[in-house]
Amino acid sequence: MAERTAATAWRAALVLLAALAYFALFHRYGFFVQDEGVLAYQALRVSQGQLPYADFQTAYTPASYYLHALLFDLFGPSLSTLRLAGAVASALTAALLFVAAAHVLPRPYAWLPSLLYVLLEDQESRGFVVHTIPYPARYVELLWAGSLCVTLAYARRPRWLLAIALGLIVAAAAAFKHTAGIYQAWAVGLCLILSGWERRTAPTPSRPAARLLAAVPVVFLVAILAALTALFRGLGGIGGLALVVWYLPLPVAVLLLLRHVLSRPTNPGEDTRRRAALAAIGTDLCWFAVATLLPTAVWIAYFAAAAGPRLLGQRLLFAAPLVVRSYVIEFPTPGGLAIGCGLLAAAGFGARALARRGRARPQAPARAVFWTGAAFALAALTWAVLFLSRPLAAGDWEAVLMHLGRRADNLIVYLVPVFAYTVLARLRAWIARGGPLDPTVLSGVHGICALLLAFPRLDVAHVYQGIVILIVPGTVIAWRGLAALRAAAAPARARWVPASVVGALAMVAVLKLLPRIEAQLAWRDGPVLKARTALVGPRGGLYGTEDQGAWFEGLNRAVGFVTAHTKPGTPIFAYPALAAFYFLADRHNPAPFDYFHQGFGEGRDEVAVITALEASGAPLVVVMGDYAFDPSEKGYFPILKDYLGRHFVQSESVASFRILERVAP
Repeated sequence: MAERTAATAWRAALVLLAALAYFALFHRYGFFVQDEGVLAYQALRVSQGQLPYADFQTAYTPASYYLHALLFDLFGPSLSTLRLAGAVASALTAALLFVAAAHVLPRPYAWLPSLLYVLLEDQESRGFVVHTIPYPARYVELLWAGSLCVTLAYARRPRWLLAIALGLIVAAAAAFKHTAGIYQAWAVGLCLILSGWERRTAPTPSRPAARLLAAVPVVFLVAILAALTALFRGLGGIGGLALVVWYLPLPVAVLLLLRHVLSRPTNPGEDTRRRAALAAIGTDLCWFAVATLLPTAVWIAYFAAAAGPRLLGQRLLFAAPLVVRSYVIEFPTPGGLAIGCGLLAAAGFGARALARRGRARPQAPARAVFWTGAAFALAALTWAVLFLSRPLAAGDWEAVLMHLGRRADNLIVYLVPVFAYTVLARLRAWIARGGPLDPTVLSGVHGICALLLAFPRLDVAHVYQGIVILIVPGTVIAWRGLAALRAAAAPARARWVPASVVGALAMVAVLKLLPRIEAQLAWRDGPVLKARTALVGPRGGLYGTEDQGAWFEGLNRAVGFVTAHTKPGTPIFAYPALAAFYFLADRHNPAPFDYFHQGFGEGRDEVAVITALEASGAPLVVVMGDYAFDPSEKGYFPILKDYLGRHFVQSESVASFRILERVAP
């Protein structure tokens, strides 16, 4: 056991170093000016002594700002420093995913979750490695992967110290993103109930305290159902298809578990053991709750005293849903790749059902998958010849990669329910049969709870945030399915199963890595680095190439104009989401609002900004037409736009930025 633990630790360290090298290689490329600018500038605000909620608006909990402010204090304010923090967090997540996978997968397959986590990103990001952006979600992913590892350790040997450790991890996640902390608490609590139910022991004497503790798991499960009802009905923007396809497994799993713990066996001895198990589970849930709530109560009390409980509640409880609702997309329709894989799975499962009923031979599932896969491959080849040959002949392989990558992203969206409902089926089977608890069920419960991290936006970037934990049980399910398929296939066909898997992984690697490499290298009698345009100044540290490089050059000129026409310490205003100007030009925003997005920040927040601009006499405003953040036809922020139109006039246009100067008091 000790040798296996040491070997797992060494391999996890290898995963950490490899992932860190990959992320560090690309961590300085590109710049998401809207989001990264806000992350950097609000961390700088904290570094300069300002308080979240009291001095500036944010819908996030405060941990990421203080972590980034500490990095600024240690290494100086720089965008590249924050990127490196995101790279380290993501590399640690990859290592912890390997540790978790090593508990449920054989050695060759235990590497796959980490590999998939590193590779899978939105194809639209092109050469931009999104894992390196230090969103609070990066640290949530790390903490959630850590809680999964501790959960699996708890399942092997339940101890109250591990329940406390899980509570502290969840408290840390809530300090980075409070909604994520809630979802993670649900995952941990459900796994504590599952693990505790498995270890039912001899009956213990009935005591009043034991009866109260036995009620804790029931109250916890009912609270989750009530919260899910409020969540799905309150935020809006999520269609029925998304609810059924992605999120239905979680409430169904809670209902199954609630029904199970409330069931009363006819055997009196078994009923006594049931009560004892519930009391033991309730005890660990209480330890977990105390460890979660105490640290959380400390920072809530601190900021409530500094900013006022009303303002703090408004920012965290009411502003956060407004931010979420400001950008929600429709659930994507399945593409050809997703439909083909669905037919392949349907053929395999259908033939398996017939074989189990004696209506088909044992080899029928393998044959069904083989012939369906062959037909699918032929259809894909025909499609490629008809539709992809022309852009390939024209040398436009980037368009081909983009198209195929988008189809792969679409497939991921529809693979999620396959894995989620399989986890639900395994949970139901365990509840019905009892016996040892498969640790894959625990990782699956974590995975279906983590899907809420994508709720309700469901764009590809948030989808990949939501599936990080589900990758582990998804890999287990895929491995078991392929093993069964290989065992049922004839020897001549069995060897094609691992070859197909390797081929699919290689295709994913090519689709995701080639755009990253193409953004860095050109071919001129051999590979050469492309010309780079860096963000000027000590706070930059990032660079772009080609189109990104031209955009960087325009940003440099605009920042240079601001610094040339204002003195250090002069307040300026940037709209709608250009806090990067405050950070790069070292000019402060006199208003508490750094980010305006599709109606978020309208009304009294606009008035607060105008009041601050008037009080400070800010002489200059930077504006960028940004359809994603402020589509002109929607007419968002009318009060603020009217004020800017009456008091400022355009004096310069630099690249995509317009510089407005004050002309009226």
